[in-house]
This record gives sequence, structure tokens and C-alpha cells, in this order.
Amino acid sequence: MCQLHWSADEVPHPEVTVIGDLTGRLKEWFDQRPESFVVLRPDRFVAGAALAQPPPSPAPSPKHST
Repeated sequence: MCQLHWSADEVPHPEVTVIGDLTGRLKEWFDQRPESFVVLRPDRFVAGAALAQPPPSPAPSPKHST
């Protein structure tokens, strides 16, 4: 099983809900889709889905000549 162990002090924000996948159904759902990140509405409707990836690097500041 690939269930991650979380404790309450590891949750990054008080409004974040960590869910568990005791039956493996959630993993099966993700295995059938290319997306690895979803945003769920309170009624459990998928509001958005995307590939998880690191953010782009910021562009370097332009140099001003004087």
C-alpha cells in the first residue's frame, strides 16, 4: 500500500485537509488519468486538475545602463 502517514503537526496550513486512501480507490482514480493534482470543491466535485510540477524560475532583472 502506498498510503502516506501524516500527523496533525505536519499539515502545512489549518485549512488543508489530508485525506486517506484505505481501499486504494483514490490511487486507481489517479492511475487512470495523467493529472497528479486536483482541487476538490466541498461537495467533492473536481473543480480543477493539473500536472504537478515545480514553478518556473523567476526571470533575471533587466540591467539598466546609465
